Amino acid sequence: MKFSYEVETHYPFIHLCGTVYTQGNLVFTPDGNSLLSPVGNRITVFDLIKYHDSYIDGHSLLVNLKKGIVLYRFNFKAPVRALRFSPDNRFLAVSHGTKVQLWKAPGLKREFAPFVHHRTYGGHHGDVLSIEWSPDSKFFLSSAKDLSVRLWSVQPYPNFTPYTLVGHRDVVVGAFFSADGQTIYTVARDGGAYLWEHDGGVAPVENDQEDAIIPVVARGVKWSTKHKHVFKMEYAKVDCVTFHADTELLVVGFGNGTFGLYSLPHFQDIHTLSVSQHRISAVAINSSGEWLAMASQHLGQLLVWEWKSETYVLKQQGHYFDLNVLAYSPDGRLLATGADDAKLKLWDTTSGFCYVTFHEHVAPVTGVAFTANGQAVVSCSLDGTVRAFDLNRYKNFRTLTTPNPVQFLCLALDTSGQLVCAGTLDPFHIYVWSMQTGRLTDVLSGHTAPITSLAFSPSTTEELLLASGSWDHTVRVWNVYQNKPFIEPLAHSSDVLAVAFRPDGKQVCSATLNGHLNLWTVADGELVGEIDGQKDVAGGRHSSDAMSAANNTRSKHFTSVCYSAEGTCILAGGQSKYICIYQVSTKTPMLLKKFQLSQNRSLEGVLDRLHSGEMTEAGAKSQLNLDLDPLSASTAVDNQLVGAKRAVDPGARRQGMEVLSKAVLFSPTGRSWAAATTEGLLIYSLDETLVFDPFELDEDITPDTIKRTLARQEFTKGLLMALHLNEELLLRLCLESVPVDSIPLVAQALTDTYLKRLMALLAKGLSISPHLEYYLTWTLAILNAHGPIIDAHSVEFLSTLRALQKSLVIHFNDLSRVCNDNQYTLDYLRNLSQLKLKHEGKCPDTNTHATTPLRKRATTRKSVVMDPFQSRLQQRALRNPYKPHADNTSVRVKMGLGVLFFVGIVMFFNSGPASGTVVAPKLRQDGGGRYAALAVLPPTPISVMTFNVRFASANDGWNSWDHRKEHLIDLINRYKPSVMGTQEGLKDQLAEIHANLHGNYERFGVEREANGEFEQIFYDTDVVTKLDGGNYWLSDNPEVPGVTAWDAPCVRMVTWCKFELKATRQQFVFINTQFDHRSELSRVNSAKLIWRRIQDTWQPDMPVFVVGDFNTYRHTSVYSYLTTDAAGPRFAEAWKTADKTIGDVSYTYHGWAGVDNDGEKAADVVRAANHIDWILYRPTTMKVLSTQVVTESRNGRYPSDHYPIHANILFPSTKDVPV
Repeated sequence: MKFSYEVETHYPFIHLCGTVYTQGNLVFTPDGNSLLSPVGNRITVFDLIKYHDSYIDGHSLLVNLKKGIVLYRFNFKAPVRALRFSPDNRFLAVSHGTKVQLWKAPGLKREFAPFVHHRTYGGHHGDVLSIEWSPDSKFFLSSAKDLSVRLWSVQPYPNFTPYTLVGHRDVVVGAFFSADGQTIYTVARDGGAYLWEHDGGVAPVENDQEDAIIPVVARGVKWSTKHKHVFKMEYAKVDCVTFHADTELLVVGFGNGTFGLYSLPHFQDIHTLSVSQHRISAVAINSSGEWLAMASQHLGQLLVWEWKSETYVLKQQGHYFDLNVLAYSPDGRLLATGADDAKLKLWDTTSGFCYVTFHEHVAPVTGVAFTANGQAVVSCSLDGTVRAFDLNRYKNFRTLTTPNPVQFLCLALDTSGQLVCAGTLDPFHIYVWSMQTGRLTDVLSGHTAPITSLAFSPSTTEELLLASGSWDHTVRVWNVYQNKPFIEPLAHSSDVLAVAFRPDGKQVCSATLNGHLNLWTVADGELVGEIDGQKDVAGGRHSSDAMSAANNTRSKHFTSVCYSAEGTCILAGGQSKYICIYQVSTKTPMLLKKFQLSQNRSLEGVLDRLHSGEMTEAGAKSQLNLDLDPLSASTAVDNQLVGAKRAVDPGARRQGMEVLSKAVLFSPTGRSWAAATTEGLLIYSLDETLVFDPFELDEDITPDTIKRTLARQEFTKGLLMALHLNEELLLRLCLESVPVDSIPLVAQALTDTYLKRLMALLAKGLSISPHLEYYLTWTLAILNAHGPIIDAHSVEFLSTLRALQKSLVIHFNDLSRVCNDNQYTLDYLRNLSQLKLKHEGKCPDTNTHATTPLRKRATTRKSVVMDPFQSRLQQRALRNPYKPHADNTSVRVKMGLGVLFFVGIVMFFNSGPASGTVVAPKLRQDGGGRYAALAVLPPTPISVMTFNVRFASANDGWNSWDHRKEHLIDLINRYKPSVMGTQEGLKDQLAEIHANLHGNYERFGVEREANGEFEQIFYDTDVVTKLDGGNYWLSDNPEVPGVTAWDAPCVRMVTWCKFELKATRQQFVFINTQFDHRSELSRVNSAKLIWRRIQDTWQPDMPVFVVGDFNTYRHTSVYSYLTTDAAGPRFAEAWKTADKTIGDVSYTYHGWAGVDNDGEKAADVVRAANHIDWILYRPTTMKVLSTQVVTESRNGRYPSDHYPIHANILFPSTKDVPV
């Protein structure tokens, strides 16, 4: 799949990584599957089911959550500490200082002013901190800093006056109604929790009219305390609280990082768990009451915890200090970031989640780079080390140091990944190491000031060139192999802060402290271009600046530069709120676009003009702690201790963070770029995840409207409207109405939002529609126009691509049979005419078609009586002997010609040398004297897996079956094996797996002994048909179940099945077993028994697979007997014969430790020697495309204590295996 490298300037913002929470409350969506978290002036939406996030940008009040669009902006003219929609969604209650404002909530109709003020409630003497509605939406509670809780009514009721609940001795953190509305719970910061009930007054009578006066039957209703409880948490106070009325669960977050889960009304402690080192700032509970969300402002940490199973659903934490550096993986799917907190994190650019953090450095990380194959990442730090991390095992496998302690400022890897270079703060040297050996090979000297940037030339010339920039006002280009400068130093008028090579290696760009970008030719060191970017990055005024933003340009400059993938543009960012894209392919470089990093006005340098009303005699209000939040007062006091806050004045005056970028980088695909900024890792991409669609689903979109749109030949608009309605017949009408010549244009105009739905429609259309070429044209157009999107989100499109491939394979098999039949028919008719002419004495040229099998066989039948034979030939001439009732031969021959176009499409999905093999057809004579076709088909791909699922045991604790089954089932569904052997599964466990598998799977196998484990075989009935199957036990009496033998402490057995491939009707045997884990004698005898049973049961040319957990290593006699011993079966193993192997681990049994149990990688160790889970097969002529040891985990938990083994194998051609 080819990527498009056309540079565009419209890069929408899609992800903010590195920051998952800053401050404020957390909210679950009504369906409970998504979590909303405030991040600066953005809202992060975490999808806890699909495991990805998205962002809603801007200071929004009314937002379309599905599309991420700000519908309406409104200013309440006061800080908002709490706001809450009523349960009936008719009102919105908002805190307004010491008052509460009630607004009518927006409806579904578009209005000029969606918010209508209903009433203002006053009475508190301190700022309102929380608001909670009653279940009937007629009353609400407000708690404030004045230690009180007030009960308000939405409408004025006779004899009702707002009631005040007092008695707490500290700020009331939260107040809640019970599910029936007859009880109120209040929780204060000192840990006091009160239960309030009224004295028996009757509630107001129901009335549907909004403004009607509702009479009260009883007067003088009084609320009083019925129960008091104190949360006993030593040295910690309550910081946040939430309540789930349906389940009566109260979640309390404490200042020491502990949270408690309590059952009301008796305040029974269900769980108390410490989840953080610092105070919990916010808690939330989803609609079902199963998931608890917690956030810590100090750490920027966000957790979602399922309290019943005691497992984490989500666990994310950003960098504690500023990001310094970033690097893209070669495929653009991963991002590595290093920060001042000495941590190195890896991020998934698709989901926006961090999935691994390396803690080995002890000082700020200053450089990071991926190796060329993407299997390792290398980082440098001020701690004087360069560390290489294996991305398969997540281990630090190489640590590079210098003879004398130094501090590294920058890092670079060559294109081959063999050399690592790092520049230092002092003594101004560049150190060069060999990645393979870890030895220091060279030291490049010449700079006279700290080295700020390094870059290797991407070109593959004989000279390995390295560019280095330094504070000594020079850029030097080195020939690393010869340890000398390649050209004279490139002199600058200011300190050099960054250097970058153009992708062709012929030009280098340098950024300097005076805000300039300089373009130099590498061959002769000539300055060919200069960009004065100081004015471009100007803007942004600090609260302490004495001059305007326009005049304050001295400190504005670029600190990071990067060329685009095709080398026509430069991306530059630095000490500014802007990131600039310049076009440098023209003679005069020009600014194409500026991106403002943030609109968050709490950051310094965002605003160009400051409000004079914010200035006081003591300075700007933003620098003064005028209003100390009581919930964080203790933290603020602690921060005033000497050294408590890093690089911040310990006094009352506070310093705001400045908006800037420290590193910018284009993705290798050219479709996105990333920036390491004050707010986190910003990703801008052409592959938008939230797309504004102008065709909203409203009353105007109807089938008739769509048909009229098609009549006007507005095909793109009509198809988009049909995709909104999502009616299959209407979608097919729109799809098939597009002229063939217009298909590429319509495909290009479609947004990425509808790709998955449209491809699913194409897959189904290919399977049922007679318009094969038309749907293939659509498929090609979609893949050509949106290939990079599909490749970047391959996991999301996996099911759709499989459905599409399945339809293509079915058509390929059907049409190939038609073509073969037509070819055989034509050969038959041609040879028939030759026989007839010969019989009549008109002998043709004997050399004509002399090599055809039919002619050879025909010439041997001279002794046959002519009349009966001629009669049979005449009958065959009238009917096709291979399709007795078919008389449309000419039509089918024409259909067969279309397969040439079709094969090209199939090869797009299944590329390989075997797929293009063409075997000449053959004819054979059956027992009745008729000639039948032996269909010769190319090798057929099948998917094989072996998986020790680990029996469900309560003793596994954190790794118990309930905690890992979802991951295990999801893994099988994603790899979708054609046949899979499982070991150690229990009855209920295997039934649960079977019930949740996608597709049409069946299973076979019995238990080893009563209530014991199974060695079951799962098979996809869409791919194979089970012809036979059985079990036998590994003992001297194989047919007797439940017998131990050969010193084995456990009963061992074999499950086997004989299958037939539906596509080619080829047969094979699949054997699944588990050898004993202690007795070597048992393992040897088991191997011999299996080979003896294979020899006694099936022909030597029958393909056989033997998979399982063999509980022995490759260097043992068992493996030798099965693979190389002349007396054994001489099986081939998929791992050793695969064209590609994935998952370079030492052990396939890891005992729940995963990659932590893998040990260090040594050059003299054959890492796969200790695999005990194998896939063996015969004949050895099968081609193994790939074999993978699947090492994935989720939040540190693995699906089993064994890694599953998966192999993609090409089944032999039918010329090699008899039908």
